[in-house]
Parts: sequence; structure tokens; C-alpha cells
Amino acid sequence: MVDLTFHISASGFFCSVAVICPGFVGYYLFTLGVADYSRGCHEAGNFDDPTLQQLNRLLFVIPLCALWRVFCAPSVWHHFAEKRDFARGITSLPVILWIALWVVPFVMFCSILFRPGVRDVLSVRSTIENWPIDMPVSRPYQGLLSTRCWAMFGGFDMELMWHMWIVMWGSDLRQRVGGISVAIVMFNAGMLAGGPCNFLARGPQVDVWIAQAYIGVSLVVVFCLLVLNHAECGLKAAVDQMKCFGAAPWSHWSVLAWLVLLVLQLTACQMVLSRAIELKGGPPLEVGGADFKEFYFPRFWGLIFACRGMLVSFTCWI
Repeated sequence: MVDLTFHISASGFFCSVAVICPGFVGYYLFTLGVADYSRGCHEAGNFDDPTLQQLNRLLFVIPLCALWRVFCAPSVWHHFAEKRDFARGITSLPVILWIALWVVPFVMFCSILFRPGVRDVLSVRSTIENWPIDMPVSRPYQGLLSTRCWAMFGGFDMELMWHMWIVMWGSDLRQRVGGISVAIVMFNAGMLAGGPCNFLARGPQVDVWIAQAYIGVSLVVVFCLLVLNHAECGLKAAVDQMKCFGAAPWSHWSVLAWLVLLVLQLTACQMVLSRAIELKGGPPLEVGGADFKEFYFPRFWGLIFACRGMLVSFTCWI
């Protein structure tokens, strides 16, 4: 017998929005990459590029499926996390829909992501040398598309791993609240490695302090957020306060501290980047001797957008 019930409540809806937020950050960055690729196609006179048509279809399919997953996710948690009824879960229509709505756009997206060149996230030269001949764009559009595609891939992965965290801890809300660590760690690790660390590895002669500030501030903030997420005196205490006394989580100091730390990271990154001499958008594609700006500069802004998205995510999650 198929279970047709959508086990959704107000709190479940907001938590579902929180989980989907990292994916929408990745989607927004992906839209920027598609816009750049489209510009490159027009500059090359390739107005009927089939890859561009495929990318434009993804721009429609990905958010549509994500919005439907918001309503299906609480049923996944109800069956797999709270009830631990996996047999009943796989016969639940919302659960089946959630799986299909995640798998279909992911498979469509991977048909682009794992093409030669696009998939070479760890090598700039491999990306350029192996770039598909049926995607005839030149620099900087290859790097601008591939970096944003990997941001979208991270969005898919973060949503899936956050769900896995919830299912793993079941009905233990004190442990489940730490699921937001998945997005915090993955966003910062990906953006810092591909952006500031990549930039510094190229031996730039200017704006070095900006990358160093990004790394230093982010590492301190992420460490403090992880402590708040998992320490007994942090968000776990906020959950206890809510369960035992009915008090709103916002009344606990750890929640406010969490927001202050994230705003600190966001503000610091925006301020230092605004004072760059050459580390800015547009030509030239070299910053103080560090070539291939199209591969590392988007990640500087990517971390800023990630912080903004996590503010919305945490507000809904808590």
C-alpha cells in the first residue's frame, strides 16, 4: 500500500528550506557560469550551441525539482529518521518523489559536469587543453563555467549529505541540529581551496594579504561554528532549553553567537576584497603574475554568496 501522506508541518517546512538553501547558492553561481558561457558562445558566433541549450534546460529543471523537494523532504525524515521504518518509507509517494526529484536533475547535470575539460577541477591546464571541441569558447569562459558547475555539484552533495546526517541521528534533535556543519565545512573547504589557496599557490606579487585574510578569518569562524554546533553548551543546550522549558531557541546565547560569527566572516571577506588592487572582476586574466584568474577569482565571491546563503539557512534551521 502506497503512503500518500506528506508529513509536513511548519517546523518541517522551514527545516526543509534550510537544507535546500546551499543548493540554491550553488544554483545561483551556476546561473552566472551559464551566462558567461552564453556570452562566450555569442562572441564566437556560435548562436545555436547544443550545450548552451542543455544548460538552459538545466536552469529550469534544477530549481523546479528543488522546490518540490522542499515539500517531500519532511516525509523522508518522518519514515527514515523518526520512525526508522525503511520498508514503509520506500513505499511512500513523497519519499519516491524526493528521490526522483534529486536523481533526475543530478544525472542531467552530470552529463555536462563530467565532460573532458569541465571535469578537470584540479588542473587549470587540463581544463583548457581537454576542453570539448563541441563547446567552442575561449578564455575566460571555460574557467568561468567549470568553476560554477562544481559549485552546483557541491550544492547537490551538501543537500544529500545533510539528509544523511538527519537520517543517521534519527529523532535525536540534539545531534540533528549539528547537521548544518555539513554545509559550513563543504562550502568553506571548496571555496578556500579553489580560491585563496589556489591564488597563493601561483605566487602573486599583489593582493596576497587579501587571500591570507580570507583564509585566516574563515578558519577561525568555521572552528568556532563547529564548536557551537556540537558542544554541550552550544546549540545542543538551545535544543534542551526548547524541549524542557518551551523557550524559543533564539533566546539562547549560542544562536546569537552563531549569527554574529557568520556576519563577521561575511563582512570581513567583503571589506578586504573591496580593497583589492588587481584582484577584481574582468580583464586582465592575471593578478600580480598569477595567471588564470577566471579559475580562482569566482571562488572569492563564491564564499561571500555562501555566507549569505548560510544566514538564511541557519535562520530557518534553528
